[in-house]
Amino acid sequence: MLPGMDGFELCEKLKSQPETATIPVLFLTGRRRDEAAVVRALDLGAADFLVKPVRMPELVARIQAAMRTKPAREVAVGEPVGEPATIQGRLAFLQRLQQELDRSVQLRRPLTCVVVNLELAPGVAEQLSPEQVGAIEEQLAPEVRACCRGEDICGHVDDRRCAFILFSPAETGGRALAERIRDRVTQAEVMLQGQRIPVNVCAGVAQALLKEPPTAEELMSRAEEALAQARLAGPGTI
Repeated sequence: MLPGMDGFELCEKLKSQPETATIPVLFLTGRRRDEAAVVRALDLGAADFLVKPVRMPELVARIQAAMRTKPAREVAVGEPVGEPATIQGRLAFLQRLQQELDRSVQLRRPLTCVVVNLELAPGVAEQLSPEQVGAIEEQLAPEVRACCRGEDICGHVDDRRCAFILFSPAETGGRALAERIRDRVTQAEVMLQGQRIPVNVCAGVAQALLKEPPTAEELMSRAEEALAQARLAGPGTI
């Protein structure tokens, strides 16, 4: 036991600070394996969860695998430590999604894809130029990024559409992220030519099952299908 806090509290504290958010955290316990504890640890951003006894070669391999994911997130996209990586373009996002799917299977970590669409009032989008839509996206980008954890990956995949890769279950991670984005976007003061532009979001969430891992295209399609259903239900639907 740790003095003053348990492993979950320590992991949450590390992941909440920009300076330590990308440090890989592995749980090692002598207690009986508890699925709820494993899910909680992974949801908090842990890289792995091991139960004693663990042979030294396996422990070293797990640590090395966790360390490999850290520079991949920091260097490949060129983002500073503690900031969510941002990818431009659908193809680049799908390529990164496939890489992370492969890692999630190797490390036995849940992975969720979230697709978020910015929703403008009926008739407004048709009146805006691509440059004006881009200006709205630029104003909202800091709000969206503020909702992400340091290890989350964000992609701008189309006009008014972003996609996210999260290393957590759909309900506790993906849906929670979509709700945070919705709340911040709807409260944001988006201005265009001196007028406030009301913006809402719809989102689709899909989780990769470790027993039958999908391809990046399949997981993205499932998230986009969920998004299409949400848009039919109306702005703000997740």
